[in-house]
Amino acid sequence: MAVPIDPTVNSIVTQALKRATLRTPTTAMITEATDHALQEVKADLMLKAPTHPNLLITATTVTTRGQQRYSIPSDHNVQQSITLLDGPDSWRGTAQAGGTLSITLSASLSASDDELTGKYIIITSGIGVEEYRQILAYDNSTKIATIDLAWNSSPTSSSTYLICSNYIQLWPVDTETEYDRIDTPTSLGSPERASLSGQEFLLNPVPDKSTYGLINRYWADLSKVDEDSELFIQLLREWRSIWIQGIAVKSMQRNDEDRYQSELQVYNFMLDSLVPQTCRVTTIQQTL
Repeated sequence: MAVPIDPTVNSIVTQALKRATLRTPTTAMITEATDHALQEVKADLMLKAPTHPNLLITATTVTTRGQQRYSIPSDHNVQQSITLLDGPDSWRGTAQAGGTLSITLSASLSASDDELTGKYIIITSGIGVEEYRQILAYDNSTKIATIDLAWNSSPTSSSTYLICSNYIQLWPVDTETEYDRIDTPTSLGSPERASLSGQEFLLNPVPDKSTYGLINRYWADLSKVDEDSELFIQLLREWRSIWIQGIAVKSMQRNDEDRYQSELQVYNFMLDSLVPQTCRVTTIQQTL
């Protein structure tokens, strides 16, 4: 069976208006519903399910030596964690070449297949910077590492890399006391923690290398997500019924449709069904 075609904002809004008006909508109606009703449904979803698993994003970046402050993504809503990627200096290097599913590591590297297979590699500069993949096999005679997913941009001889062996959690979800704390810049070193402030996070100590990786896990704000992005298309697919029902209800309300109250109850039930999946449980320590 063929994979269904991805939904689009236009196809979702069109179907919703057909349900609401019981006729084929005009272009003007679709535009208005997209500009208003769709945005209202986004707000409803964020109110009910701001930390739903479907909104959780994993983004990777790399450090810059001497730089303490790093911008959070433009669609950021709630932070989950920030993790530092590190490894021995012998596992840092400059690639010789790269293919769609491979990278040729530095000629000076000496490691066995058992040492590198299963490890993750992040491109720290040059072509493919910030891309993060897992090594599935390594041949030390050719220095070629085979990766699990195709590169978006295959590394070249200008690309540097880090093979990750250490994962240091700098900002876990249960350290809420770190939020919005601005620290005085410290001496150079390997970052041990992160503090969030507004639209940026601060690393301490200040990175002493431009070859650390960072994994930033956060929940996205639907109102800021690109409607053409892979994430939003996935949400249109997985929450198709909620989108259609919500936009239809908003249109019924605008047109004073008799079905509005009954359809609103259905929509609210759909929204409420997301709430149990959104709960965040943190550790509670009891003191006597």
